[in-house]
Amino acid sequence: MNPITKLIFVDLDGSVAEAQSDPNGVIEDWLHRSNDAESLIVFTSSKTFEEIKALPNIGRIRVPLIVEGGNAIVVPDSFEMPFSFDLAGHSKRSLIALGIPTSEIRRRLRRIEALIGESFTCFSDFPAEDVARFAKLDLLSARRVKSREFCEGLALGKSAEFWEGLNGVFNVYGLALRLGGSFHTIRSCSVSKGQAARFLLDKLVASLKRPLFSIGVGATGYVDDLFSAVNTAYAISSDNGQTFAKREGAFEKVRLVDAAFWRKLAQPSLSAHA
Repeated sequence: MNPITKLIFVDLDGSVAEAQSDPNGVIEDWLHRSNDAESLIVFTSSKTFEEIKALPNIGRIRVPLIVEGGNAIVVPDSFEMPFSFDLAGHSKRSLIALGIPTSEIRRRLRRIEALIGESFTCFSDFPAEDVARFAKLDLLSARRVKSREFCEGLALGKSAEFWEGLNGVFNVYGLALRLGGSFHTIRSCSVSKGQAARFLLDKLVASLKRPLFSIGVGATGYVDDLFSAVNTAYAISSDNGQTFAKREGAFEKVRLVDAAFWRKLAQPSLSAHA
């Protein structure tokens, strides 16, 4: 790989996910072209490492991953990063932890339960079969939810007013609650995709001793914080069954699944739009 001059963050959540299934290998081909063009690609997602691995074609692409909404950065085995970092050893990957591990989240929830005199139905306390029943998930999805390393799943069971009334308590303990339709999740309140992107950018700039141009690509509503961390962004939206990318500032619409769009991102001339 040539010296890095550009970081391109590609978010895999929301309407981007379907386009990212990449049936024709467009993105995989683009990754090779981008590496030749001195760009480093980083995928971001609220999904776990295991869930991303299960995505068609995408899961086999070996690039750094910002996972679980910014709680960690996963570096594939044998992928060389130009800076050193503290990591937790895992099979076939290295993990830079930025958030609170699920085990510690669970301990803090125990303290909150004692404080408020109420108990939570935490997914880590139950087998996957029970989680599937609580959250109305299939068994495979329930197992993936339980595999989260920096989030705890909570069964609904209580009113929205009950949960909203606990936001302040959760924050005191460094936690944030995200309400969901099938189940709720709780994680560190001090992490996000954008903060993880800034962490990675800062580390690379400090290591390389030169500025880097950065681009974000993702679905509107899923990556607002990520977009704030980069020099320019392409917001993805769907229109009449087709997926488009609109460039921030220039309002340029292009088809996301078009190979020409992906090749354009790696062009050195795009940096001039900063």
